[in-house]
Amino acid sequence: MTPPAAPPPDPNPPDRRALQDWQRFWQDAGIDGCTATLPPAVAASISGGWQALLSCVPPSMRLLDVACGRGAILALARAQGFTEVCGVDLVAIDSADPAITGGVDAAHLPFADQSFDIVTSQFGIEYAGLAAAGLEAARVARHHLWLLLHAAEGPIAAQAREQLDQLGWLRDEEGAFALIRAHASAPDASTSARLHTLRVRMVARAETAENTTLLEGLWHNIGEMLNGDASRAAGMVSELEAYATRLTTMAAAAPTADATQQLRASLEGHGWQVEIRNEGQQPVARWLLATRR
Repeated sequence: MTPPAAPPPDPNPPDRRALQDWQRFWQDAGIDGCTATLPPAVAASISGGWQALLSCVPPSMRLLDVACGRGAILALARAQGFTEVCGVDLVAIDSADPAITGGVDAAHLPFADQSFDIVTSQFGIEYAGLAAAGLEAARVARHHLWLLLHAAEGPIAAQAREQLDQLGWLRDEEGAFALIRAHASAPDASTSARLHTLRVRMVARAETAENTTLLEGLWHNIGEMLNGDASRAAGMVSELEAYATRLTTMAAAAPTADATQQLRASLEGHGWQVEIRNEGQQPVARWLLATRR
């Protein structure tokens, strides 16, 4: 498939550091990077949902996946016989298969109206602003628009907010990031004692936490440092800082139920028939499935 033309300049470019953090994440992540940390039953349900949608249309249709990461939906489509697939993302991703075009803002797609039979996005399009990017995806779709969106009130977004709070506590109240770096560069009795105290305080914090994954991981990593292995210390803090950046953007982007309904109303005003389905009871996410009348 012919790659898209260069997109027009974005009048409101995203934060450079956030782009760099997402670039590093997707460069190292597996193809299922945005669902890999979900409970297995949820990830399987989402994969099954995409496969069911794709099986209901001819594989001769042209498909565009917007904000595609490493191309999970493209891979599912190709496994079901689709040959004309295209993926675009704001960050550039090397060695993806099929090739993915980077530098493309979901709110400013470089395609003509109705260029693709199907336009999809999984946990991506909302990062460009759901209202604008949703209508932009609809503009280039001829028949179907299938979006899987975070739910602002669901457990994924709630976990992001809780872990952001934990990261803020570690960085700002406990001075953990600076302490880890100081011990890695010049370990002594003082930094060792402070790290032991930090681990005790992390255990106390974990006792009242809904999600302890981040605290447990850091607790073990600090333990390795105290046992003489400081090789990962600098990278550990950088990873936590990058993780905080990604969590911040995700928590801010996750659409509310009202925002999803507003996009539905806008699409229906443009002649689309729209269905919204919850993924999971809480819900974990929402499907917005639109077909041109």
